[in-house]
Amino acid sequence: MIDIAMPCIGDIVRARDIIFRLHLLGWTQEEIGKIKGVELSQDAVSLRLRELPNLVKLVKDGFAKKKPIGEMAQYYNIGETLTWALVLQELSDEARFEALGFRPQLYNVWNFAGCDDRMGQDHAGRIPGQIVLNTLYYYAKPDDFFYSMAGSDGYVPEHRLVVAKSLGRCLQPWEIVHHKGVKYTGIENKQDNRYPENLELTSSLGEHSLSHSKGYRDGFTKGYSDGRDKKIKELLDENAKLRNQIK
Repeated sequence: MIDIAMPCIGDIVRARDIIFRLHLLGWTQEEIGKIKGVELSQDAVSLRLRELPNLVKLVKDGFAKKKPIGEMAQYYNIGETLTWALVLQELSDEARFEALGFRPQLYNVWNFAGCDDRMGQDHAGRIPGQIVLNTLYYYAKPDDFFYSMAGSDGYVPEHRLVVAKSLGRCLQPWEIVHHKGVKYTGIENKQDNRYPENLELTSSLGEHSLSHSKGYRDGFTKGYSDGRDKKIKELLDENAKLRNQIK
């Protein structure tokens, strides 16, 4: 009898949660299927997403009936962050703020008390999500689809914006855009923001570092090879001159 390892219920639930969250963020079904923890075909991802419209309706109805978010998350086997995302779907900014119990502040925005767990996972140096909401509300236009990629200075780096627009979605913080250096080196390479000719998307800092390391190795190899060939040519020329003098 062949022993086939079957995925456990926990793995299936986590994969569904990831699929729904990335779909709401604008990822394509093909991109979602390649994510670690999902690893499904595009057809399989599409099949899972058929559950989403009904799930949105059930969660919204439950919220309207004052059911606690945690209770609904547990009942439908989804995370609380995803549950909130479904509740807030298709609501205006004002309606979302009301649901979250959040009031934008025009002044003293750094005085928000602590980080809201509904707006991201806690980590060292984390900026409260309320500040991001406040900034988006007061300083972003309704059609600024890519503004959520802005840094603390309010700007989106051009090379990231170029790739995001080409893909038709916002990039995630862990996604890194690498300059391949196909035509230029140094500062000129960093200004060459053609995609996909000179820009490529990597999913981790490790991949980005490896790409740079490969570039350095390739550059060293080419420089070494060019220098060696030049030296050989000089020696051959010098040898030819000596032969002519002997004659």
